[in-house]
Amino acid sequence: MWFDETYTLALIRHDYGDIIRILKSDMHPPLYFVSLKLFCELFGYSMEVTKIFSILGYEGSLLLGITLIRKHFGHRTAFFYLLITGAVPMNFYFSVQQRSYSWSFCFVALCFVSALLVLQHHKPHYYILMTAGGLLAGYNHIFSLLAVGLVFLFLNVYTLIRERKQLWKLLLADLAMVLGYLYWLMPLLMQTRAAAQNFWQDGPDPYSISSFVFGILVCAVLLIKPQNRSRTIAFAMVCVLGIQAIGLGVTFLYKPLYIARYGAVIMGIFCLMTAIGLTAFSVRTQKIVCAVLTAMLVISYAYAAYLEYNPSAGDFLSRNSQRISGTDTFLYTDSAFGIAAYYFPDNPHLSTENESWYEAFGNVDCVTREEALRLTKDKPVWYIRFAGKKLPGYIQDHFRYERLDTFTCDLNSFEFYRLEQK
Repeated sequence: MWFDETYTLALIRHDYGDIIRILKSDMHPPLYFVSLKLFCELFGYSMEVTKIFSILGYEGSLLLGITLIRKHFGHRTAFFYLLITGAVPMNFYFSVQQRSYSWSFCFVALCFVSALLVLQHHKPHYYILMTAGGLLAGYNHIFSLLAVGLVFLFLNVYTLIRERKQLWKLLLADLAMVLGYLYWLMPLLMQTRAAAQNFWQDGPDPYSISSFVFGILVCAVLLIKPQNRSRTIAFAMVCVLGIQAIGLGVTFLYKPLYIARYGAVIMGIFCLMTAIGLTAFSVRTQKIVCAVLTAMLVISYAYAAYLEYNPSAGDFLSRNSQRISGTDTFLYTDSAFGIAAYYFPDNPHLSTENESWYEAFGNVDCVTREEALRLTKDKPVWYIRFAGKKLPGYIQDHFRYERLDTFTCDLNSFEFYRLEQK
């Protein structure tokens, strides 16, 4: 696990009202967390159950491929959609994350596919399906809301210019979307304001830049074929590149607020766009791409499995279980408390860093540095921090310290210290 996953596991232990209240001070809409809590109440609170819930979102994306996509875009497009969905490393990785990304992938893809069917058929049930997918996506993740916002924006502009007779149907869908999201509109505005002031990112995320460049290259290759210079491909490109361009634009012009993993929400659109585009190429080219994608799928699966079953944290617990008693205190100066608070739920946990949404961790007390010194006086103290940074002056000034161990959870590495007050 990593910190955000431990946040999920801590948050769903609260009652529904508290979940909503805590999320209003964070950057997350409530649907994923409320749904996950309900799922756990039915099947049990465990790591396996919470990960299965994420897998169901991933399976929903695949189900979309063998139903709506296969029916309306053909078997070959559906086949490539499924294969690309597996081959993109990010998708396997997020399919077992205890976060909202797999479900966001599913809901945004549903909204987009329904929007394509609206353009083709203008039938009422496709408008309903598009609006439902849009609302589910919007209540699942902020960048999912932005993605479906681009879907609706493109659809409105195109309909206004080319198919004005159908505009009244779309305006009804617009109205339903706005009314349906009114409940979370004010918390969203407050969250955006808070994020602009307190977001943790220090600078542009290099992975988000490389992902954007890769998306541009894929689009350029698809456009080689005249058949791909179509309304459908243009619609997909606006959504795929648009959300990244907006995120990077805000990052460079105002404040770093966009990271690569937020792009996971539009991966369903990217996979469908690429699948449709591939059908325009020769059969020989399709076979070569199929072989490459199959190899990528195996590699992606292996990489995700390596991260999920990395034994580092378990080995750390085995090495240090005899050292740590149930009454020892853990001290933190950054958000590393999420990992230890999960693995040592009954120990006292003190953090000198404080954010409003830390309230989700019911067994972590946010204290001042002076309070931390008082509460750890003459007691065994363990200090866990993110690796790779200089030891804070607060620790160096007030404690004798000894680094005993390191361990890795997911993509994060931690250092483990024994502290003793001077």
